[in-house]
Amino acid sequence: MTASLWDDCDFPVLQAVQWLTVEGPPTQLDAIVAEVAALPRDVVSESLNRLREAHFIVGDYPPTADGVRTDWFDVRLAERGLRRVGEWPPSDEYAAIVEALDRFVDQQVGPDDRSRAERIRTAVLDGGKDLAINLGATVFAKWVGVA
Repeated sequence: MTASLWDDCDFPVLQAVQWLTVEGPPTQLDAIVAEVAALPRDVVSESLNRLREAHFIVGDYPPTADGVRTDWFDVRLAERGLRRVGEWPPSDEYAAIVEALDRFVDQQVGPDDRSRAERIRTAVLDGGKDLAINLGATVFAKWVGVA
């Protein structure tokens, strides 16, 4: 029994596109099929169709004379795909702040530093979503020199 179409097919194909485009230029269907060896070519092509329709990938897929799309060229991750595989930050500012605070805590080595970082994270998050977003925006503006 399978977990889901996403887990068994579409997410592995999305990860293959990610891996292949990190390694080199945008890729073709045969390279994706080789990367996801457990899935047949037609299943990978159907998955690419679903991923494209859901805006996870972009690519060229010219139809044959009978209108069937059987090949893919120039396949790469779209914005939604980049976010899903962790290559881009979340589109939600609050989620990005929470993620940054979590990374900050994880980077602390000593127990005192980690405890202090956890208290900072807790204080910011307890202040609410607006406070966290405004604080993050202020810190970023100072960091890039516009404030």
